[in-house]
Amino acid sequence: MDVVDLPPAKSLSIEIDRLRVYAFHGVTDEEKRLGTWFEVSCELQCPVIDAVENDRLDSTIDYALVISLIQQEMAQVSNLIEHAAERIRRAILLQYPIITGGWIKVSKLNPPVPSSLSSASATLRW
Repeated sequence: MDVVDLPPAKSLSIEIDRLRVYAFHGVTDEEKRLGTWFEVSCELQCPVIDAVENDRLDSTIDYALVISLIQQEMAQVSNLIEHAAERIRRAILLQYPIITGGWIKVSKLNPPVPSSLSSASATLRW
């Protein structure tokens, strides 16, 4: 198949998988004082952008900047991981209005519950 015969790309997603962040979210004073590990994952969907053709960072969603936004929002204490996820979503969408959909998942590792639960998560989709 010749290159000119290839169908055009229709969509693009940028994904971050299980970014580990130490933070102080929780409803108990102990969680807010001691903190714990969280993982944040996301998929950000957008139309195919110039970066697929021009190989320039300024024409795409810079995942390093997205990671920085996630870290900034996770540094702000919340009672609920749902609230932290929404703050992350808003920060990313304000930076990249080209995003048309996606999801963000915030997972608390080893939550303080009376069982051997390895994580509890909240996922926002839009």
